[in-house]
Amino acid sequence: GLHDTLAPWTLMICYWAAVIPGQLNIGHRHILPVYPPMLILAGVAGRWLEPAAGWFGRMQRVLVALLVSLLAAEMAYRFPNYLPYFNAIAGGPARGYRHLVDSSLDWGQDLPALKRYLEQHPPAGPAYLSYFGNASPIYYRIPARLIRSVPGLDENNRSPFEIRIVPPDQVGPTIAGLSRQYPDYDYVGTAPSGPNAALFLLKKPGALRLTGGTYFISASMLQPIHEPWGPWNERYEAIYQELRRTVQPLLDDDAAVRLAALPQRNPGEWQEQLAYYEKYRFARLAAWLRQREPAENINFSILVYRLTDADIAQALEGPPPELGPDMPRLTLKPPQ
Repeated sequence: GLHDTLAPWTLMICYWAAVIPGQLNIGHRHILPVYPPMLILAGVAGRWLEPAAGWFGRMQRVLVALLVSLLAAEMAYRFPNYLPYFNAIAGGPARGYRHLVDSSLDWGQDLPALKRYLEQHPPAGPAYLSYFGNASPIYYRIPARLIRSVPGLDENNRSPFEIRIVPPDQVGPTIAGLSRQYPDYDYVGTAPSGPNAALFLLKKPGALRLTGGTYFISASMLQPIHEPWGPWNERYEAIYQELRRTVQPLLDDDAAVRLAALPQRNPGEWQEQLAYYEKYRFARLAAWLRQREPAENINFSILVYRLTDADIAQALEGPPPELGPDMPRLTLKPPQ
């Protein structure tokens, strides 16, 4: 009777009552405590559904055996991709990123799989990686340029504008060493910094721009859960266009244009403007990619897009890919 299952029902009801109104919503793991009582109740329900006598009972047993066999076969088939697994009702694992990401699908677990994919399918042109996770693409020797990534701890994901503080007598050797260590950067000037000297390095135009190529995008980077978060909207579009106008001279191949623009802001401001530009540029690209299906996926957590120069121009310079609601302004309380 009901009194025999009162304990699991009580746990289920109390836990859901506490979790559903809560503001913490960063993954499926926060509802894992409901699984034990759910399984207990499922077992009780199975006891209630005892097979009938005769041929109908035999059909029931065959059906149960068939369903259990299908479940076991699917689990074996999906091995080892249990984190990004979604059932057919949700469209299967290949559609999972349309529903949930982060710890419900993608914790950056597939750099080894990406490495194997690149060994088996070397891209014909440039390769770009937007990675969500704490593992190191350098450690796994991923031959791709790292673009906007979270948390962005890898050395490949360095700021587009770098400053080095060195003693005055070390300026020459440091410039020579940095040029060898960071070939994608230009040395653009030196300024006094107290008793020391500040060396300014700026990524070369080709390293600042995006071109056609193969883009490997972690599912948690494609969806708008990082700054700027929420659907692309009119406010984001205005910010992006202003940032684009501001940094455009630094993306110019003409060295004179770049050098003429640099004195217009101090190094800290340029560093901030370029960092924000890369965030908003990637967010606009991701919004454009969300309107199309990936060419392939790697273990359902890294999506593969093959883009032409025309695709990149359309994504970054064409009409806004989407104009959704301004979620931060709708959901966050204004400052008091």
